[in-house]
Amino acid sequence: NMLWSGTVSADSPLSFEAPFDLRITGACLGKGSKEGERVFLVMTHEDLVGEEPRSSPVCALSQGFAENVHLDLVLDEGEPVSFATAGSGDVHLTGYFVVEDDGEDDMMNPYGDMFEEDSEDETFDGSNIDEDSEDSEDDEPRVEEMEDEEIDNSILEKVRQKQAEAAKQALKDKSKKRKTPPHESTPPPAKKQKVESPMKVDTPTKSPQKEKPQSPSRVQKLRGGTVAEIMKPGKGSQGARPGQKITLKYEGRLVKNQKKFDAGKFSFKLGKGEVIKGMDVGVEGMLMNETRKLTIPFSQAYGNQGTNGIPPKSDLQFVVTVLNMK
Repeated sequence: NMLWSGTVSADSPLSFEAPFDLRITGACLGKGSKEGERVFLVMTHEDLVGEEPRSSPVCALSQGFAENVHLDLVLDEGEPVSFATAGSGDVHLTGYFVVEDDGEDDMMNPYGDMFEEDSEDETFDGSNIDEDSEDSEDDEPRVEEMEDEEIDNSILEKVRQKQAEAAKQALKDKSKKRKTPPHESTPPPAKKQKVESPMKVDTPTKSPQKEKPQSPSRVQKLRGGTVAEIMKPGKGSQGARPGQKITLKYEGRLVKNQKKFDAGKFSFKLGKGEVIKGMDVGVEGMLMNETRKLTIPFSQAYGNQGTNGIPPKSDLQFVVTVLNMK
């Protein structure tokens, strides 16, 4: 993993496209801020589904009170993003590029154990892989060190070149978008989604009478009490597996009163504890472009304590769509 940093001010916003997957982990208030004044950090990004760019506040910093904030922002490779500030101070961002290996997923079951009552530990065991990799490192330590140095140097050079190119390209793209009207969510894609009815995907026979017995299989009770309902079938045969990086579009509501508390898009590693338990269980096995409604009990959500906008012991309902998996 390579370190990354950037500086944002009111006069100099930061716009770029990450040359690799980028995780931003912290924001620090720099010089020029006034004591007691709050400096807001705002992020503008484009949705993968084709929605218009959206601006969202990331955090608020204050001289002498809250000068450092821990963040966990994940940006996909090539995703255009812009940071700006409102206030008199500079904000320094830090993080690291994520370079992943795809060799751990060869023997994985495409649907995992999402419909079984077994322990979560049985879905994936990487201990053998770790032991093999450690043994190989002990056998050839000198060769490994030479390869790591060469790889680090080459990656560092590519990062510097791509950052410079991405900054120039981002400025060109912005100027083009201002001159031409945005092409948003055109009717043809919407019609295609309606034409691709669940009947064509799920029913292998032509007889409409055989479709009715299949409808109960669209609702499944998973481990821990989470219930998954397939609202729109996906494409392909490879489902989401533990260890993969999954990008979701989601909307969250309280089951009790259907009050919406969050919506958007985010990425995470499946089965690694980066999200609530019910989300890990409910997303496992989903296909590309599949949409599910997940009803998650509070025991697999935020428990007895709750969190911002979510009362204690709240059952949650999420509508999620898989946008990307790798």
